[in-house]
Amino acid sequence: MGQSGLVSVWGGAMESRVTFSLVGATCLWVSAPAVLAAQLIVWFRTGAWPPWSFGDGCAFVGVGRPVVAWAAGQQIFDWVWSWPLWLGLFVSTAILAALIPHARHD
Repeated sequence: MGQSGLVSVWGGAMESRVTFSLVGATCLWVSAPAVLAAQLIVWFRTGAWPPWSFGDGCAFVGVGRPVVAWAAGQQIFDWVWSWPLWLGLFVSTAILAALIPHARHD
């Protein structure tokens, strides 16, 4: 197998990971304003702001609350889990976007 075959195999794998990551980031990017809009609608209808936290959203999709032995680390996780759901989605999107490898088109 020549060098070009190896490059095309790795290029294809990288391309599929980038596509999947972009789809995930787009879904998160769209869901954050949607959650904020839903909270605003509930607030306008009932007069009470719904306390949807990032931890509630994670539990809804099956992601458990992280538990670590390091006390400061646990405080950080607890703080993040108490964020409003829309804020947690925005921050998750930013982190995911930063981790997406930039595909080169040579």
